[in-house]
Amino acid sequence: MPPKKKGGGAKKAKKVEYDTSVEACAPFGFLPNDIVETPLGLKVVIVGVKLAKPDDPTTGRLWAMYSASCASPLGPKSAEEFAHRGFRRASLTEHILRDHKETMAKIERIKQAGIKALMPKPPKDKKKDGKNDGKKKK
Repeated sequence: MPPKKKGGGAKKAKKVEYDTSVEACAPFGFLPNDIVETPLGLKVVIVGVKLAKPDDPTTGRLWAMYSASCASPLGPKSAEEFAHRGFRRASLTEHILRDHKETMAKIERIKQAGIKALMPKPPKDKKKDGKNDGKKKK
């Protein structure tokens, strides 16, 4: 019987590299970070293009992130095929709302972290009646 291998714990997941450039995503008719509505009505966010063979750009597949944080390749291989199958870019309103939510979440994280240097200072209250509230002048 052969000896057992040591250190057989959980394997680390490989970090997947996507080409997120506009030039890589343009042949598919979408841009990186676009919200796309699938033919089934699901909304996905374009992650980028992943090449099956790194030296051959024609092997690229467009990948999208589903709402459950699961990335998956999309089937069509051209802009015409995406349009024919019923994929379409979501409205500009949805893109703006998504960006607004992300910005508000960043602001909330900054507030919770207590980083006051990045937050604007509140305006000082000036006393209009000229009283010094019992303080002595020097």
